[in-house]
Amino acid sequence: FSTFGRVGSSVAFAVGYAMITMLAGGSNGGYIEVTIAVVLFLLIPQPWFKIIVAKLSDNGDATTIKSLITERLMETSTALQDVSTTTRDVAIRLGKISSGDINGVYDKVGDTVCKKCPYAMKCWNEDYTQTVDVMANSIRQLMQGQTLDEDSFPASFSHCVRRSAVGAFLTEEYRRFVKRDEGKRLASRTRRLFTDQLEGMSMVIDDIVQQVGDIYANDSLLASKADELLRSYHLEPQRAICWKNKEGQLSILVEIPQYKEPRSTPELLAKELSELCQLTISYPVITRKNNLTRMIFREQPRFAIEYGSFQINCGNHAVCGDSFRILNNHNNMAHLLLSDGMGSGNSAAVDSAMAASLIARMLESGISYPSAIKMMNGALLVKSSEESLATIDAAMIDLYTGKVKFYKAGAAPTVVRKEGRGIEIESTSLPAGILEGVEFQQSQITLDEGDLILLMSDGAVPDGSKWIAKIVENYAEQDLDNLCKKIAKTAKLRRTDGKDDDITVICCRLTLKEQRCKEYSTN
Repeated sequence: FSTFGRVGSSVAFAVGYAMITMLAGGSNGGYIEVTIAVVLFLLIPQPWFKIIVAKLSDNGDATTIKSLITERLMETSTALQDVSTTTRDVAIRLGKISSGDINGVYDKVGDTVCKKCPYAMKCWNEDYTQTVDVMANSIRQLMQGQTLDEDSFPASFSHCVRRSAVGAFLTEEYRRFVKRDEGKRLASRTRRLFTDQLEGMSMVIDDIVQQVGDIYANDSLLASKADELLRSYHLEPQRAICWKNKEGQLSILVEIPQYKEPRSTPELLAKELSELCQLTISYPVITRKNNLTRMIFREQPRFAIEYGSFQINCGNHAVCGDSFRILNNHNNMAHLLLSDGMGSGNSAAVDSAMAASLIARMLESGISYPSAIKMMNGALLVKSSEESLATIDAAMIDLYTGKVKFYKAGAAPTVVRKEGRGIEIESTSLPAGILEGVEFQQSQITLDEGDLILLMSDGAVPDGSKWIAKIVENYAEQDLDNLCKKIAKTAKLRRTDGKDDDITVICCRLTLKEQRCKEYSTN
């Protein structure tokens, strides 16, 4: 009966109670009490109820609960980090204790094959250095994939009557050494994966702690107003939450049943909430899970982003070994992400696409770049038995302030146009997926309206990026795709070393929100 408002609902309640009383044959006492309660309910001003609901819904212990949750998460993070450190330290110590040396097989030859040979004294005492040189040369032949027989030994070793047995023994011992070495490498790979994942999980929990800490204040009164707004549209909200971060930026989360979603109009809700909050509210981020539709409305940021991109495949390959992602996550952070796989063709495309997709997915869920690369590095290690590596080049843009953070792991230089001047941002860090403990090299800059960011794979900068900075400085057109195309094709023409590589160029430009003229999404 909510459709009929306060009066209609109250009358319906009173009439319904009266009918039940008559059917039950009870006294009129209960009905009189209900009638008095209904009258009092209608006499109380409606704003009073909003204030009462807001006060009752305020949790006086919210700060305490927040502190307890934060402390528990930090304890878990510390425990995971301790397990990771302990595992690494134990593995290193055991590796030192059990480390083997192929040179130890020389003494085994003397103690086994040559033990009863009449020339043993001469070979292993008088001519020890010469004998060891022969053994070392034989091992090198095995390492090169050659086989050992009587003719494999030098003429100076022709007096040995057991050359065939020595060759067979060295071959078998080398095979055993290689097998043990492969086992150690597998154990090392597993340990790297295990420790990386533990450290990554610890860092993810730290990210959650930081996000909890960023929730500066909740607004129960505004939440009750948002709930009432949704009910006025018969959307049956399951919950409505409003909060501000430390910078004072407002967020509103509402959940409605999925079957009610067709009746909702996100643009209209954003407009209504804007009037309610006396702020400009952006179109919501919408997700669906467990038969519920979740909408997160946020205060509209100052900046919007225009994007451009262009790729040239290496040689005649059907796929590009570079992958990129462009996304805006739920907290109004824009991301440019570029990954360059090792080599070119299908293998490089798999590595780069996996790296870019995994990091993009983690960024969407609120995980930070350092945590994301730690988790992704482990994923590249476990992907296959073959070595995989990919560069990571990313720019994270705060659309509220214009602050840009760059994260690089083995990536090519980034070119930025700030206040009309071209700036090069370079990196000396290693690619992901090749070594333990790979980390991003970070830098930061603040940009304003009209400033540009340009990311490239290393195929675009075989002879440096100064010429690209000049092009970016003087570029005055609106179409950013043309800028990327111009740089990529020029880079291909400038290459004079006879080699070929994939070329990818992506860029973005900051514009004021009201002046945005292009929206791009890879979703």
